[in-house]
Amino acid sequence: MSYRDPTKDLPLPLGWEWKRLKFLSAKPVSNGLGVAGDNDNPEWPRYIRITDIEDSRRLRNDTFRSVPKELAAEAPVQVGDILLASVGATYGKSYLHSTDIGPCCYAGFLSRYRPKTDVDPFFVSYWTESAHYWNQVRANVIQATIQNFSAARYRDLVTPVPLPAEQRRIAETLDEATGKVDRLIALRRRQMELLREQRAALIQQAVTRGLNPNAPLKDSGLPWLGQIPKHWEVKKGRYLGVLFGTEGEFKETPPTDSLTLYLKVDDLNSPGNGLYLDQTSNIENQEQRTLNAQTTHVLVFPKRGAAIFTNKVRIAREPVILDPNVMGWRVSIKHDIKYVAYALLVRKLFDLADVSTVPQINNKHIYPAKFPVPPLAEQSAIVSHIESLETKFDGLLSAYTRQLELLMEYRAALIHECVTGQRAVPESFKNTNPRN
Repeated sequence: MSYRDPTKDLPLPLGWEWKRLKFLSAKPVSNGLGVAGDNDNPEWPRYIRITDIEDSRRLRNDTFRSVPKELAAEAPVQVGDILLASVGATYGKSYLHSTDIGPCCYAGFLSRYRPKTDVDPFFVSYWTESAHYWNQVRANVIQATIQNFSAARYRDLVTPVPLPAEQRRIAETLDEATGKVDRLIALRRRQMELLREQRAALIQQAVTRGLNPNAPLKDSGLPWLGQIPKHWEVKKGRYLGVLFGTEGEFKETPPTDSLTLYLKVDDLNSPGNGLYLDQTSNIENQEQRTLNAQTTHVLVFPKRGAAIFTNKVRIAREPVILDPNVMGWRVSIKHDIKYVAYALLVRKLFDLADVSTVPQINNKHIYPAKFPVPPLAEQSAIVSHIESLETKFDGLLSAYTRQLELLMEYRAALIHECVTGQRAVPESFKNTNPRN
């Protein structure tokens, strides 16, 4: 029996039908085991959870969990099954179990779809990556405290269905086409990683060795720092400025004064110009903007919690009030605040912090820490050099980011058009790497 698409009135090619997923299923779409998965016995069947899904074809290797064979038999996963996330922010996410990796079962927050023998699982898997699938899922998800898309809702999703031979041909076409796109995406991402690594290395070199490659060197006495230019100093943090953000300096509510910033950890991710936080975007009065530009500035960074591992160091204007999870550092006028910021980034917050329990960093960690300190004029020259590097690398990364966006848009459009019949797949197509 054919069904109309409940979300989009797409005309289907001759021979295609609309069918609900439950009529394409060899077994009812159903949820898995409701157990925690605390074991990692390699002799037991693998227990697949939402967190184990790397992408639509792969499981993560670092999250292995297992359950006893008797329990696993209640929710088995076999080659060709598709697991669909039912709960949480990743609802709708899919995984095709395409390779035999031994006995497996699945968790209760996943729904299992097992296709009939005349339904190509790869075709359905590609359909779960299409806009057609996601439009239905997003339109029907239950938005409560946590998102929920039940097995019953998966059963009622409407799927475009060509004849079995065409399903296979479309899936194999997409295997080859998306494979090429995925290789390009992986290449661009690797290039971006290398650019970030190169930028970090150049910044570290500038902060720790300066700009003159021929400058005489001396041992800094610090294992992490090594040699520095002979005319530089090594100073403790207490001699670079004054920390603030200790107990008693906080306010429970943000200030009403539009010139005073109330800074939280999340604000450190706010857009700005390089190291500087954007604190003028909401100020409309020109006089206020002028006053804002004339204020002094301070370094700000996470004081406690996992945010320390982001190594986020920014510069904010004063006056500023910090919430209990943010630390401030008023850098002495004898030093360039941006140089000190880069030095702190190179030294790494998480290497200075106490991470034995809840990660935290304060004056006990910053004040005794030692930093390379060139003369003030040289600090400013190093900052100018780094800013020039940042501009160059930001431009390259921006270009690669846009290329990635276009590649992913093309991939998504290609899948959607093929699985809904809007793009014809020639019968003469031959996959260079057909599946057995």
